[in-house]
Amino acid sequence: MKKDHTAVRTSLCGGTIGRSLARQTLRAAAVALPLLAMGTASLLAQSATTSEKTSETTAAKEAPAANEADPSRTQGVTRLEPVIIVASRTPELLSGVSPSVSYIGEEQLALAGNYTIADALREQPGLYVLGNAFGNIASVFIRGVESRWTQFTLDGRRLNPGFSGFDSALFTSGNLASVQIARGASSTFHGANAAGGVVDLRTIDPLDFEKPAGNLSGEAGSYGYWRGAFEYGAASDLPGNYGRVGISLGTSWTEADNLRPNSDYRSINFLPRIDWRVNDHVTLNFVARHFDYEAGMPGDIYNPSLTERQSVKNTLVSPGVKIRVNDKLDLQAYYSYTRNEYANTGSAWSDDHNIADGHEGTLQATWKITDTVALSGGYTYESKIYDRQSQRYHRDFDSHSPWLNLRLTPLKDLLVSVAGRYNNFTSYDDATTGEASIRYRIAATNTTLHARVANAYAVPDIGTLSYDTSYGYGPAGHFRTKDLEPEKNLSWEVGVKQQINFLNGASLGAVFFQNHITDLIQWDWTTSTAYNINKAFTQGVELSADLRPLDTLRFYANATFLRAENRTAHNRLQRRPDFTGTLGVEHTPTDAITVGLSVTYVHGVEDVDARTYGRTDNLNYTYGRLYANFRVWKNVEIFGRVENLFDKEYVQVNGYPSLPVNAYVGVRVRF
Repeated sequence: MKKDHTAVRTSLCGGTIGRSLARQTLRAAAVALPLLAMGTASLLAQSATTSEKTSETTAAKEAPAANEADPSRTQGVTRLEPVIIVASRTPELLSGVSPSVSYIGEEQLALAGNYTIADALREQPGLYVLGNAFGNIASVFIRGVESRWTQFTLDGRRLNPGFSGFDSALFTSGNLASVQIARGASSTFHGANAAGGVVDLRTIDPLDFEKPAGNLSGEAGSYGYWRGAFEYGAASDLPGNYGRVGISLGTSWTEADNLRPNSDYRSINFLPRIDWRVNDHVTLNFVARHFDYEAGMPGDIYNPSLTERQSVKNTLVSPGVKIRVNDKLDLQAYYSYTRNEYANTGSAWSDDHNIADGHEGTLQATWKITDTVALSGGYTYESKIYDRQSQRYHRDFDSHSPWLNLRLTPLKDLLVSVAGRYNNFTSYDDATTGEASIRYRIAATNTTLHARVANAYAVPDIGTLSYDTSYGYGPAGHFRTKDLEPEKNLSWEVGVKQQINFLNGASLGAVFFQNHITDLIQWDWTTSTAYNINKAFTQGVELSADLRPLDTLRFYANATFLRAENRTAHNRLQRRPDFTGTLGVEHTPTDAITVGLSVTYVHGVEDVDARTYGRTDNLNYTYGRLYANFRVWKNVEIFGRVENLFDKEYVQVNGYPSLPVNAYVGVRVRF
């Protein structure tokens, strides 16, 4: 029986021989990687950093250079400060956004060996990622609210979560310029179900390429793992007055045998983007994504399965247009079609085949009325069609959502923002969401103060609704839902961000937050029933620090203290740690070498006992990782990483042991 359609489905458990070999191999690797770094310190160096394209905003053109990069795209181009889109759907400089917003650039993704989105998110403040082995379905909890409240988008387009929730462990970082994270209720800007936060994946803008460039890489490692990846980008001016066309592409193949029987997996990712700048005012764009995944489902260690398999195909196709009417008015529009196909075979209960189709059309305008007043707004239409074919289940939902945002800067360093959204649903009551925020920068000390209040509205996800005996799923009384109400969240936060210019751009951040939740949907495993609880509550503090005492040395740290309660039953919300903390150091002794080490500690997770379905406490654990990247020739790099460095035995979901210590090494050739 599936125990949690949003949690880890496959996991790894090592035998005595496998664990012994793994320990020997990886202890050797842990020693070899730093030695190799030191041994190659005298090799040729090449400057290799760029930022995500920042010309989407006039302000960015005046920004100081940032250190985020890939040399193939920016030779002869001034590097600019990254632009953040996720917070308000309008461009903002990274230095000016609130401490509740995080940015992970493409260089950081590559050098740290974070080749999946789940890997990139694990060390971010306020986030807890369930799933830490090859092929796991990873759930992302933001500030202790439900993982289904985390909205994933690609260049602003909603990604299709299907019946099981969006899986960040299976989306690779190829052709991504950045990962942008907004924590807190975000329904007003991003739609009803972004009740906990948003993770926006921004693709590489192909028009940035001065000349064709790309890279080919391969990586192999423990437990039959290997990954091959190819990235390419090019742009060219068209003859006559027909503008400029560019393409960027990322594709990869990943597979692993894993340790437990029936836990193997393989996946294919394909992410292209095409832009055509017709003239100075009109740019057409096209973004697509296809993902194909197949894996065994070994079950938990108490109820193993040797026959159950799952496969997922996820596709997005989205054309769009951007129009710069003048220096004060920008328009954009896009249409996207998404499809998620999920198949389950060999189950002891029944085989399953699910299809989720989605259509989205979005219009947006940004108008800078005066130097102190700006207005943005838009309209989104969504249509979702769900078929659980083997159980004769069919449902469709439509929604219409206009929104408006007024931004005022009455003083030079003061920003006041007020926004509202009206949601019209075909299957649920209409709802209005809104948010208000104020941000003030103390110029003398380069300190930013921030406060925000917002409400959110989340309709029941299809993965929950479809488990209903009235539609013939499984034996009578197996899964069922009551008449579920939409979930609501009222959140507020206050925070401070301190920039320290004399430490090479160091920063400190602190945020206090609360989420007041009503009608939260919970699952009772003892009765196999989904139901609304009256009230729930999460509260916490996020601390972060990024220190650069030298140009070549970076220290970073973050900590999240969390309290998550079911205030109806007077107990804890499960699978939320009460503390997570990360310490990391990254050293770049030459332009050709980067070596990093990070340690994450997780404390206080209450879980569902896989044997009794009662409550149990998971053991606290420490997770370490070591990574290194060395350029051994002008265009050739060797990279490696060691995961679970201290070989700790731990679980994130009860009954599903995580992977023991494991190591990987690869080669990347740039051209």
